[in-house]
Amino acid sequence: MNQTPLPTREEMTGMLKDGIVEVTFTKKDGSERVMKATLNADYMPESRQDIEDAKPRPESSNPDLINCFDVEAGGWRCFKLSSLVAQPIPVKASESDCEGQGCEDCQCGIEAQYNDR
Repeated sequence: MNQTPLPTREEMTGMLKDGIVEVTFTKKDGSERVMKATLNADYMPESRQDIEDAKPRPESSNPDLINCFDVEAGGWRCFKLSSLVAQPIPVKASESDCEGQGCEDCQCGIEAQYNDR
């Protein structure tokens, strides 16, 4: 079986900066988690747009660790690239994908409070 390699750190952060990405990974406790994540401030409430919070702390500057904003939980989370169990799936590449219709008409899965337009 020919499997597509998982993204590099640069590819993953690029996808997250472009829009919302569905990532499926294994948590430390062994359970599987699906998260809709981003590093694009357009998909965060204003109170959570401090991208500086997304940078790894010096004591945890593990290149395997990706800090991101969980759009469904409304907060910063992280996952390890090595824990991905599936290819990340872009949910919405940019605000223009909604064509101004709002979240109720698109597949992004974010509540309107995260899309102040």
